[in-house]
Amino acid sequence: MIFKYNDNNLIYNIIGDDEGFPVFLNYGLIGSSDLPKSYNSILLKEKIKLIILERPGYGNSDFIKMRKYTDWNDILEKFLNYLNIQNFGVIGISAGAPYTYAMAEHFSKRLTGGVHILSGIPYILDKEIMNINTEENKLFYKKIWNYSQEDIQEEMYGIIKKYDKVLFKILLPKDFNKGVQDTLAQNCAGVGQSVRLQTNDWGFNPYDLESKIYLWHSSKDKEVPLKTVELMTSKMKNPQLKIMGNSHIPNKEIFIDVIKKIRENIE
Repeated sequence: MIFKYNDNNLIYNIIGDDEGFPVFLNYGLIGSSDLPKSYNSILLKEKIKLIILERPGYGNSDFIKMRKYTDWNDILEKFLNYLNIQNFGVIGISAGAPYTYAMAEHFSKRLTGGVHILSGIPYILDKEIMNINTEENKLFYKKIWNYSQEDIQEEMYGIIKKYDKVLFKILLPKDFNKGVQDTLAQNCAGVGQSVRLQTNDWGFNPYDLESKIYLWHSSKDKEVPLKTVELMTSKMKNPQLKIMGNSHIPNKEIFIDVIKKIRENIE
């Protein structure tokens, strides 16, 4: 399905119960508007309508340059009006977390289903968090911190193509292949933007958020160390962190737990 934002086409998908409570999903660095079909039965059972808007530069969504994460809210204001949605919940996975925090800041009164973060990247502009990050992550951010959009795209395209040959085929579900291809689309314009926004002024401070933030994170997460998330939540106003999972990739058990938490919030 296509949403027209000004003169741009943005692709979106709706999964689950068409008449259910709306929940918006911000996928991670690698992703698209698709979701493994096995999750559909969970959404139908819990009467949840999951909405995924493909970010600019992913798949067939036109690239729109964003200065800050808060620019995402400008797009979503029109998108939610287009779908006639007032109250909803939001889930952010990995690199989708900052987009989700931005939504918590802007749509706080409308997020009756809650704000849910799965394996979310922390606030890397906080020097204390960066200092306890993995050496690999610190070297990566140091390398690309002042890169242009185009330079980051080139860097990420090479990394994703390298891992797609073997590692992604092992770690990711088989029906997630489209997510990888949609990520590589447009020479990784969407990925380049997501990474660039991490190193820019986010447009808000996540430590000022008043909304209740529910977080799920694995102690075995090698991409985003649990200690960085624990430090971040120690500085947040209203977090609830649950240690769960076996890797950076949220499993089905976590997804079920998140959906149940959303049901608790709206009932």
